[in-house]
Amino acid sequence: MRHSIVVLALWRTAVVNFAKCFGESKARFSLDARQVYKGEHPEALAAFQFFMDLRNKHIVHDENSYAQAIPVAVLNGPKEGNKVAKVVCSTVIAEVHSQQNLDILKRLVDRAAAWLADQFDRLHELLVTELEAEPYEPLPARENASYEEPVTGDTGRPR
Repeated sequence: MRHSIVVLALWRTAVVNFAKCFGESKARFSLDARQVYKGEHPEALAAFQFFMDLRNKHIVHDENSYAQAIPVAVLNGPKEGNKVAKVVCSTVIAEVHSQQNLDILKRLVDRAAAWLADQFDRLHELLVTELEAEPYEPLPARENASYEEPVTGDTGRPR
């Protein structure tokens, strides 16, 4: 199946961003696949692991057999002066972008989004309950939410 470079870029971006939600980070909250897919069909965790491995060992780090460079010697005919016409390197990259894999990834993303929405709602209720239990006077004195616009030098620094 041939795909345009844009379709493959979007596919790879989807896999990378999905996996990012489950990666370890000191700067942000990470999802735990065992919690997110708890109670789902056992194949859900296997599919999850497939996409994590695809991200970690093929798309981002290129460490497995899904990408190979194969040196090939092109030979001349037996009556040619030189036996070797040229040495080339054949690059083979297996792509797993298919409608079936896209559907599986979508189901994993939808389940993770639903789990996250449930967690958000639960924490929202908890925070509202805690804040409602406090006297009003100290609430406006709490630190305000703030945003610092990133600068060029921030690209190499963690938050």
